[in-house]
Amino acid sequence: DLGVGMRDPSATWQLVDAYGEQGRRMYFYVSAWDFCPYMLGYVVTGSMMGALACSKGGVRPHSALWHYLPLCSLVPWAFDLLENFCYTTMILAHPERLVLLS
Repeated sequence: DLGVGMRDPSATWQLVDAYGEQGRRMYFYVSAWDFCPYMLGYVVTGSMMGALACSKGGVRPHSALWHYLPLCSLVPWAFDLLENFCYTTMILAHPERLVLLS
């Protein structure tokens, strides 16, 4: 599913069709695992590592920009959520073709 949005929408729908009913159901269950523990795990871990780097690096109060370093892990998390939302919505809406999402 990494090519979604980077190719012709009809190719994306051929991929969704090729999954079959059981494959689409399994994709939904796997993406549910991805939404909860996996995503939260790398966001929390990234935030903790950023906070540790700031505290061990001797960040001074006047360099407030560095205090936002732990939030950097939220950027890939937001894009990952968006990708999973679009693809899961396509899977759940099948056979309807939501062209905006493909």
